[in-house]
Amino acid sequence: MFLRSRSQELLVGGRKVLSMLGRRSHDIHKKINEFPLFEALRKSLSIFVSQKLVAKEKVDSFNFPLYTPSTQELEDQLYREGSFTIDSMKQDYHDWMFENAPKMLSKTCRAATESLICHHFGEEIVEPLFQTYSQVLYERFVAGEDIGWCQITIALCKSATR
Repeated sequence: MFLRSRSQELLVGGRKVLSMLGRRSHDIHKKINEFPLFEALRKSLSIFVSQKLVAKEKVDSFNFPLYTPSTQELEDQLYREGSFTIDSMKQDYHDWMFENAPKMLSKTCRAATESLICHHFGEEIVEPLFQTYSQVLYERFVAGEDIGWCQITIALCKSATR
């Protein structure tokens, strides 16, 4: 539906560039941590549960709608939908292994999730949660653990078939 809607915005031969979080692995069942930033958020919420600052049931009912495709899934979906041809597709892995990264990544995650967190848990949790989140990311950084993500950028051309 998204692709069809974007297609309607363009003339044949028109171009569109999309950039999104992606998965490095094509195997959806592969047991690798593709999203250390969201894993750190999960751990931060678990810390709040252990400190009795948030009810476990409240965390268990928190739904963060996130789907991240592999490049193969994107190619398959674009082919099936049929409105676009792929000019280019690039997958990059951003490993944020520099000293100020945990603080910067905490601000990035906060910008992306704050409204969902406020709505589900209340505004009072936001500041302490992201202080904890920064600390969790910092501990991962110091331990040499991954705190990056996969980004897919795809350049599309509207085809004449739709």
